[in-house]
Parts: sequence; C-alpha cells; structure tokens
Amino acid sequence: MKKFLFFIILGTSSFVFFAQEKDPELSPIKVEIVKNSSFENAKAYGKHEISIDFFSALVVPAISVSYEKILNIGNSVGVNLFTTLGSYDNDYNFSVGPYYRLYFLNRKDYGSKGFFVEGFSYLTSLDVRDDYSNYNSYENSYAMVFSLGAAVGKKWISRKGFTAEYLLGFGRYFIDPNEVGQDSLLKFSISVGKRF
Repeated sequence: MKKFLFFIILGTSSFVFFAQEKDPELSPIKVEIVKNSSFENAKAYGKHEISIDFFSALVVPAISVSYEKILNIGNSVGVNLFTTLGSYDNDYNFSVGPYYRLYFLNRKDYGSKGFFVEGFSYLTSLDVRDDYSNYNSYENSYAMVFSLGAAVGKKWISRKGFTAEYLLGFGRYFIDPNEVGQDSLLKFSISVGKRF
C-alpha cells in the first residue's frame, strides 16, 4: 500500500510539473528591472541659484533679485534684494531680506523643486509721512522697518538647470502704521533663474 501511495504522489507531482511547463499561464513570470537614467545628471546643477523677478520689473518697475542656497532635497535658504527704479509712486525705497523654504512633493533626483512654504523677513527703507497722508516734501525722511511673513509657491526646474517659480505671501511691519502709512506687505513674484 505504501508503494502504491508513493507512485500516486510521484505521478501527480510529475503531471503538475510538466503541465506548468506547457501551460504559459502557469509558467514562472520573468521580471526585468530597467534603470531610468534620464535624471542622473540632475545633481550636476549644483546647490546655488540666482533668479530675477520679471513681474516686478514689468509692473512696478523695480529690480528684485534672489540668491538661493540648496541645503538638501527639501530645504533651502536665500536672500532677496528689492529696489525701485526711477520715480515709483509708493513709499518703498529698497529692501533686503533672508528667507527659508521647505519643499514638498519633489523628485529626489532634482531636489528643491515643486510646492514650497517660505518664511521670510525684510529690512525695508520706507518714506516717512509728515501728517499721516502726505510724504515729507521738505527733507528725505525715511525709516528702516523690519517685517516678518510667510508665503507659498511652486518651482519648476528644467534638465538644463533653468528654473521658473511663482510665489504669493503676506507679512507684517513692526512699526506704527501711521508713520509709514501701512502695516502689512504683499509679496508676489514670478521669477526665472538658473541653478549652478
């Protein structure tokens, strides 16, 4: 009886084994791993970026230039310089301010791209008003004002290292609003740049 049972098990196993070889649905699946090297040279762009806000140049007119240092794939720090050109009908003279960005949903290969949240501060030169409604016309009176704010935006980077971004943020000046005529600031930019 044991020999008979042994031959039945051996015969059934052989049948299943040969059936798997002939039936393509039961044959083993081959998996092939393909490496995508299209983004391998992304880190060659470097960790430095310079960008120009062309929105300010066309609308205000003003020059707004930013330098950004990439710390890692999700963090960066930078500084922005803003200055008006000619006679601009507002009380801004110039401003300089550092910022910190935290990037989300970015490709690891490129780093520091995609959606971001920014915390910024500015040291701004604003014209002082003499009677809360008119600019002081007798002397060049201005105040250096400190502000803090936050912004959100999105950045794209090409395979050649060129960048484009937009940003929208709000901040608050730490000064009596009657002295400069305002207590908050709007930060909006559409910039193009180059990472190197």
